[in-house]
Amino acid sequence: MSSYIGNSGVRKSFPLILDFFAYILFIVTLWLVIYQDDIQITSVIQFQETPTIYNTRILGLKLLDWLSICITFILGLSFILRAELVTTSFHKNMLIVFGVYATAGVIGFIYGLFYDYHWERWYQDFQQTLYFVGYFFVTFYVLSSQRRWYWFLGLFVGFLGLKNIIIFQRLFEGTGRMLGEFGMRTTQSADAAIFPLFFILGLVLILHQRTNFWIKLTLISVLVIYLFNLLIGFGRTIWVVLPVLALYIFFEIDKQQKRKLVLSSILFLTLSIGMALFFFPRYFDLFFWKFSSIFDWSVQGDRSNATRLLEILNIGFRLFDQFAVFHGMGLGAWWDDRFFQLLPDAASGFMGKTRFHTAHLWIVQQWLKIGLIGIVVYWWTISKMFLKARTIMKSINGNEINRMLLLALNAGFIGLFFASTDFVKVFLVVGVVSGMIARLCFFILQNKPMTKLA
Repeated sequence: MSSYIGNSGVRKSFPLILDFFAYILFIVTLWLVIYQDDIQITSVIQFQETPTIYNTRILGLKLLDWLSICITFILGLSFILRAELVTTSFHKNMLIVFGVYATAGVIGFIYGLFYDYHWERWYQDFQQTLYFVGYFFVTFYVLSSQRRWYWFLGLFVGFLGLKNIIIFQRLFEGTGRMLGEFGMRTTQSADAAIFPLFFILGLVLILHQRTNFWIKLTLISVLVIYLFNLLIGFGRTIWVVLPVLALYIFFEIDKQQKRKLVLSSILFLTLSIGMALFFFPRYFDLFFWKFSSIFDWSVQGDRSNATRLLEILNIGFRLFDQFAVFHGMGLGAWWDDRFFQLLPDAASGFMGKTRFHTAHLWIVQQWLKIGLIGIVVYWWTISKMFLKARTIMKSINGNEINRMLLLALNAGFIGLFFASTDFVKVFLVVGVVSGMIARLCFFILQNKPMTKLA
């Protein structure tokens, strides 16, 4: 599982100070990432783009890039002074993930000579993986002690919970996309994608008998708010992802916890649906249509699904036309609708364009960029990480907090991928979660039990 490179001498004070600064800067960065929206939430009155961590540039680089560079530099200097490095099997898998996209980068450079790829789009396609892999390493090495890991978990859950309250507050401020008497979307895709992780973490903490009563009560309140935000925003993908993750948790816990899970789920749904009907009396009129549209994939049916189907057809035909089905057309690749014309739907995000670089379904976008071979290698590697953590989780007694935390983090890890989005925020959080999993597995295998949760 792990290896240790370097000397075993006593760590000096200066590397410890550097580690401490890296830890604080890491926490500040993660809070800014969660707090700020990577896509502007527009007011129903007027649109005002405010400076955020995602759009503020200093000397040509975005603020998030500078913060990431600073954390990496501090950790690198600490490693040099200590001459030590811990590695695990997760690290090797991360290098494979990086290798898949690095190879696609080379392919994209070659294709770009003939098909006019823009260098900034090439970088944007690579950026998600850079943050995924980079923040895995950052998280693993910043959380170098059990105490740090424990405190960070509390802050992480707190950050996600607080952001849900902020999203709920937007309802009363009139900020977001109004859906009349049916609902209101007060968050964007990236936030919606990461919050199933918060729900699963909160859920297992509620189920565990050692969690403090007041912590449980707080978590219950915020989870109800989360479900309310999810329901009135009509995020169909998360409607599918969340029950699947909850069902996975159900099959991995003991009988007593299963009963708690069922009762908790009934309570959460009853309260959140009640809130939705209170604020939006005609909520169910739109809900049933949106839910049924999940299963309608004809071009003549639901516009959102029809757009996705046309994307698959156009990308598939382009790859066959260029003999690039297996290796893809590389980072920076684009597609168009000359094979099957897209519908004139403003909600698709493709209006007024002739070249498209993204797709609503992320795995279809991967097919364009990294090809079938890249997809197989990529997802085989992700599944290996998931199964490795699950094997270690299974080796722990069913009621221990370590097992519950690893179960929740592992479920959240795979859930982030199923959210099917390629925003930088999502992949940065994926890197953080995978780093937390790897470090917790390291502690477990080193027979160092975590501090009691409460």
